[in-house]
Amino acid sequence: MAKAICEYCGEEFSRSPKHLARKKHNFCSRECFGKYRTTTKEVTCDCCGEVFMKRPCEIEKTQHNFCSRKCFSEKIMKGQSYTKTHGMTKHPLGRIYNSMKDRCYNENCKDYRYYGERGIGICDEWLEDRTRFFDWAFANGWEKGLTLDKIDNDGMYSPDNCQWITQSENSKKKRIDGKRTLTLGGWASKHHIGYRAVKRMIKDNLTTEEIQAYINSTEKERLNFWRNRVRD
Repeated sequence: MAKAICEYCGEEFSRSPKHLARKKHNFCSRECFGKYRTTTKEVTCDCCGEVFMKRPCEIEKTQHNFCSRKCFSEKIMKGQSYTKTHGMTKHPLGRIYNSMKDRCYNENCKDYRYYGERGIGICDEWLEDRTRFFDWAFANGWEKGLTLDKIDNDGMYSPDNCQWITQSENSKKKRIDGKRTLTLGGWASKHHIGYRAVKRMIKDNLTTEEIQAYINSTEKERLNFWRNRVRD
C-alpha cells in the first residue's frame, strides 16, 4: 500500500499504487470528496478584476475566470486570443459552431445534403477563425436556448445572413427536398386559423380555391362553412 495525502482535510491515508495512479485527485473518504466539490474558493475575474467565489472543479475545467457572461463577452471583443484554448469546446456556442461546420463540410453528416451538397458554406471570416463567430454571437443577442437561423435559406452562413431565433420559431420551419416550408402549426398561425381546422381541411381534401376562400372569410362565414359541410 502507498501513502497519500487527502486534498481536502490533509490527513494521510493508504491506497494501492494502482488506484493512486488512476486518480487525478486523492481523498481519504467520500465525505471529503463531496465537500471538496461543493466548497468554493476565491478567484479573480480576468476581465474586471472583481473577486468572486467558484468551485474547484469548475476552476479546473477552464483556463479563464469570468464573474459574468458580460465580462466573458467583453474579454473576447477586446481581442483575447481563444484560437487554440478558447475554452468554448463544451459551451453551447462551440457546439453550434461545430454543427454548422459539419452540415456544410462533413459528407457523413445526415444534414450535409441540405447544406454542403447544395453549395452552402461558411464565410471565410468565421471559417478561418471561430472566435469571430463567437464575437458576432455575443454582439447580436445570443442567449442560451436560441438557435442559429439563416435569413436567406440559399445563402451562406455569414454575419449579414444569420440571426438568433427561439426554438419554437425554429420548430415552425421544416425542410422538404431542400426547400423550406411551414409545419401545420406554423401555417395555421401564419393565416390565423385554428390547428384543428387545418387538419380538417386535409382530412376533407379541400381544393386550393376552397382553402383560399376560407382564409379570406370572416369568423361567421367560417362557422357556416363547416356547418354546410356537415349537412352535405
